[in-house]
Amino acid sequence: EACGLVPGLAMYESVIQSWVETETKRGLIEAEEWAKRSLQMLPSKTRLHLFRPIIAAWAASGWEPRRVRDWIDELASASSSESLPSLDPPDLEFRAFEVIANGSYLARLTADAGELTEQDSAATDQVEKTFHCARTMSRLVVDLLPARQIQVS
Repeated sequence: EACGLVPGLAMYESVIQSWVETETKRGLIEAEEWAKRSLQMLPSKTRLHLFRPIIAAWAASGWEPRRVRDWIDELASASSSESLPSLDPPDLEFRAFEVIANGSYLARLTADAGELTEQDSAATDQVEKTFHCARTMSRLVVDLLPARQIQVS
């Protein structure tokens, strides 16, 4: 890019995949930056599958489930934009990543909770985060499934 060359979609995909495969938070942030560049540089060629490795990695990481939601919202908004005609809106698979992200986060919370004692002030915060995450997951699952297939009591 700095030399005036415009990379192709395959190059963006390779760079993004390489950063995702580092399995680090920094790597995911770098992959996000490259994905955003692709939206700017190749708006007519960028496809939804370019973002899948990033969203899947955030979902599996257990670090920040909100990042998955933010990406889904951003892609939904971008797909309705006239400047990105080739971008489809996030499908059910992408939306399911939000449930996976919260499940990964919940697993991280419960693993960390095993190290806390009842007298530890962080224990209350951990319990609140755990219940909030579980409620979020329940809401997400209900939102994903058609109302005629599931009844919540």
